[in-house]
Parts: sequence; structure tokens; C-alpha cells
Amino acid sequence: MNGERGNILFTSLLMMMAMNLLAITLVQKSVKEASVATYSEAESTGFYLSETCIDEMISWYKNLDRPPTTLPYTISRSTIEHLYSGGESSASMGRLNKYSYNCTATSLSVKSVEAKKKNGGEDVSVSDGYGASGDLRPDYYYQISSTANGPSNTQKRIFSIVSVEY
Repeated sequence: MNGERGNILFTSLLMMMAMNLLAITLVQKSVKEASVATYSEAESTGFYLSETCIDEMISWYKNLDRPPTTLPYTISRSTIEHLYSGGESSASMGRLNKYSYNCTATSLSVKSVEAKKKNGGEDVSVSDGYGASGDLRPDYYYQISSTANGPSNTQKRIFSIVSVEY
């Protein structure tokens, strides 16, 4: 019995070391998972903010009664406070304050539908011209480049092509 007294102490020490290693491993795993979740949240928020900028640009086009004369046109928001609903927690507002976005619209082309006389009827075709005789409601095509910036230098960029009739 006297020789077994040290075994209990040694066994307890080994058990404590194993439990400490297990705890350290679990903490490291949870820190890594939290980092991945934070990045995924930033990526997702950036995507939705890029989409929001494109929606703002489309609303701008809808309010025009004729094609814009000054392109490229840019919408730039250094904060996103205008999107807050009022129900955000202070923690989520702290995260959202790190975001900004901007988008730029450039003109791509104009496609017109022309009606031309052909064999006693009308032939409808697409052309790149505008103002030709028989021109029917031309479509204007614009490219919108939208970029959202977030924490830790995260960035999400989306390109969109929109067609507008005036």
C-alpha cells in the first residue's frame, strides 16, 4: 500500500493535463469558428449592401424622364445609417457602422426597334441607331459596378447590366 500513494497523485496529474489539453483544443476550435462566422457575416452583409446600391441606382433611373446626360454617375455612402430601421441593438450598430458602399453607372449601348416596309408589311428589327424613321421606344443599357466595404478590409463587388426605356 505504501508504494501506491504516488500513483494516485501521478494519475490525477495526468488526468488534469488531458483535461487542460482538451479545454485548450476546444477554445482554439471555437475561436476559429467565430472568426469564420464573422467573415461569413461580413461577406453576406457586403453582398446585400452591393445589391442595395444597385437598387438605389435603378430607382435613380426610374425617376428620370430621359437618358442621363452626365455619365458615369456615382452613388457613394460612407455610412449605412440611412438603412437602419430603429430596432438594431447597440452591438449590431457597432458592426454595421464599419460598412460603406458605392456604385457607378456607365452607358453601354442603345438598342432601337425599327419598323421598315417590306413586301407590303412592316418588318421589325433591332438596330444600334436612335432617332431613325419608325423608331419605337429604344432601350438604353447601362452597367452598374457596385462595391461594399466592410470590417477587416472585406470587400464585395457586383456588376449588373440594366435596361431602361424612357
